[in-house]
Amino acid sequence: MPLLSRALLADPVPTGTFGSLAAFRSAWAPGESPFDAAVLGGLTADRLGYAFAAGYTSALRQLVPTLDRRSFACLCVTESAGAHPRAIRTALGADGTLTGHKQWTTLASEGQVLLVAARTGPEGERPALRVARVRADAPGIVISPMPPTPFAPEIGHSSVTFAATPIEGLLPGDGWDAYVKPFRTVEDIHVSGAALGYLLRVARTAAWPPNVISRLVAAIVALRGLADAPPDDPTVHVALGGVLDGIDDALRACESHWASAAAEVAERWRRDAPLLGIAGRARAARLAKAWEGFEPGPVSH
Repeated sequence: MPLLSRALLADPVPTGTFGSLAAFRSAWAPGESPFDAAVLGGLTADRLGYAFAAGYTSALRQLVPTLDRRSFACLCVTESAGAHPRAIRTALGADGTLTGHKQWTTLASEGQVLLVAARTGPEGERPALRVARVRADAPGIVISPMPPTPFAPEIGHSSVTFAATPIEGLLPGDGWDAYVKPFRTVEDIHVSGAALGYLLRVARTAAWPPNVISRLVAAIVALRGLADAPPDDPTVHVALGGVLDGIDDALRACESHWASAAAEVAERWRRDAPLLGIAGRARAARLAKAWEGFEPGPVSH
């Protein structure tokens, strides 16, 4: 962790601003691990949206270590019927090509690699799924931007159509259990780390009080301890729930200090902060499920 430790408090605060996601990617230095890269991306970013991009693509690299450290990758799962296994209709043919349609794919228009959840057999109640690795410029792909969200509009979402699109290969293991399901936990850890890195940049630039900065650093260090843990371990989910509660406390501690940040920075934060809460319902369900395996259960207040 030496590089990350220095970057958090000892190194000069990054001051770069970026007119595009591509410009940010060029300035983003890889870390010693995917989690470190996520936090360093947040420290480099001049807005929460770019920090999210660093966390999202670092989470994918945690799951798929062969991804290039400087490339943006995206996971293509959601279809018109949703993002659960039975909703997946995109299929991998016997000839090694993909046919199907995905919706709300994050960073598809910016990514170099698409990781596509696809059926490998006939439709059934629980289809056999694999994740195919596909070049974003492969033949037969049409990427169509979807309307921007009201928060972090710099992070695009697209629909992606595959028409007999050749794949580069299949990732090992079951597509759902090895990649799609654990990604939800891994993404929470890495995106939260990146967001905290961005807040630390703001806090240090605006000279927020040491007790506020220490909360941000403490949360980053706590997340780092979970980054390499098995994402399907209920104990990890319980611990992550506690860390996320601590992050909520840290965000509340920041509230009274935004007036000392640059007006543009504060305004953009207020616009983009809802991004951090969109998975709240899924997190709560994951935590409740994790507690079911332990006795005694959580104490009600």
